[in-house]
Amino acid sequence: MTAELFSSDGRPSDGRAPMLSNAAEEVRSEPLTFWRIAWRRLRRDWLTMGAIAVLAVIALLSIGAEFISTEILGVDPNATELTAMLQPPSAEHRLGTDALGRDQLSRLLYGGRISLSIGLLGTVFTIVLGIAIGVAAAYYGGLVDDGIIWAIN
Repeated sequence: MTAELFSSDGRPSDGRAPMLSNAAEEVRSEPLTFWRIAWRRLRRDWLTMGAIAVLAVIALLSIGAEFISTEILGVDPNATELTAMLQPPSAEHRLGTDALGRDQLSRLLYGGRISLSIGLLGTVFTIVLGIAIGVAAAYYGGLVDDGIIWAIN
């Protein structure tokens, strides 16, 4: 039945316009790559996108810790003020002060830099080590490959 209604190029047999517009045909002809599929799935996962947004905000605040501390908050994270020890949050110290009178918010922002750099260095180290082991297993094969697989499992 469908052979009678449509020709081989998708046009109706009576010569009318094609079923799909050119834009729709272009979209369909675009290949779905691994990254395109991954991005589509990631966009639909609102919890993951929220976590990425929170991590991006924390990273931006940590990267700009020096500017935020000196220009916006007007405090030095290492300056001790013995008269302001263990103060509760106030307009001057948004998260209060510690036992030495240092501003907690500015120290938190600077601490975020260290935490993010440790995480980044650990990730880079793991990637480099994993690639090196994978290349060795692929290049030598045989017993070396079996030994690496045995050690990993």
